[in-house]
Amino acid sequence: MDGQPFTYDGKSGRWIFYIYQVRSDGVLSAAADITLDGEQRCKLVLSMPDTASADGVEVLKGKCIAWIDKVDHGQSGARARPVARKG
Repeated sequence: MDGQPFTYDGKSGRWIFYIYQVRSDGVLSAAADITLDGEQRCKLVLSMPDTASADGVEVLKGKCIAWIDKVDHGQSGARARPVARKG
């Protein structure tokens, strides 16, 4: 199953994320694979009852962009630098 690709220019480069959707019994389930330079960096999932597909995709796109911006600005837990404490 192919996902719908989106491109986002972040601070550290060109990010691509693919969104895959499934609808079952009125519940939208979707997943996004976030890549940078062809390497998968994150997978986000979303499950929303009684949500139109387009609305769910917009929510997940926003979450992808927020995650990318967080990583680009060095605020990811895996990339965060230790804070030096005085005293």
